[in-house]
Amino acid sequence: MHGMHRLADMNTSGAHVLLQEKNMEFFNRWYPMILAFVSFLLSVYLWFFARKEEAQFVGIPVPSILAAGISFKLELNKGRS
Repeated sequence: MHGMHRLADMNTSGAHVLLQEKNMEFFNRWYPMILAFVSFLLSVYLWFFARKEEAQFVGIPVPSILAAGISFKLELNKGRS
């Protein structure tokens, strides 16, 4: 009886580790895109509903965020191949 309980514990911990890996994969893949999109939306909001100077300032990091995300992804993939 105790052996089956341990097996069930191992299966649930394995599933937990797999879920964590999937979450990290999602996070690593989409985090720069989400940051850039939020910055872009804030910039558009400021442009149309507030001050245009602040909108330009907030919109500047969008290409830099995307470029940094691509750079990090290339570095991670370099180690795998």
